[in-house]
Amino acid sequence: MKIFILIITFFYFKVANSDPITYIIDPGHTYPSFTIDHFKLSKTIGFFENTSGEVTIDWEKNTGNVSILINTSSINTGHKKRDEHLRNPDFFDVENYPFIKFNSDELIFNEGNLSKIIGKLEILGRINNVTLDVDNVNCIDNHPIKKVKACGASMSGLLNRSQFGMNKYIPAISDEVNLNIQVEILKK
Repeated sequence: MKIFILIITFFYFKVANSDPITYIIDPGHTYPSFTIDHFKLSKTIGFFENTSGEVTIDWEKNTGNVSILINTSSINTGHKKRDEHLRNPDFFDVENYPFIKFNSDELIFNEGNLSKIIGKLEILGRINNVTLDVDNVNCIDNHPIKKVKACGASMSGLLNRSQFGMNKYIPAISDEVNLNIQVEILKK
């Protein structure tokens, strides 16, 4: 009976005293990227070089929130002329819309593992719901260089760019965009 009470007390203490952990996105190890069909001949791949944000997770209660800010002028497809075109009003219109914003509404956990993030994505001033599938979540208590708790994950999702008013060249350049985000976060 004493062991049972000890286990219950430990469990209560652990759950009652679990605090959410706030992390910052490590911009040097975070890569929001996209793949889009080009004339049904090939896939164009690009990424954004400048991302910031904050993630708060309560691992015990399976709750949290995610806020990501992506600098649209940092787009890189490996082709300078195409990148300049993507920055103009035909696509990202970086002068008027310097950021892509994502804010979570809900984090979904499956057996204690983060599996989905549902939230609102803002591109070109238009906001739409998006679901990101999350996998490969790994955390370490002491990052070998930063000396803080750190986590990493892979996220993916689909969106139709027309929902955000980005209609140029559809269907030659597909409406559907595959999103992939490799992210590392560091305890604040």
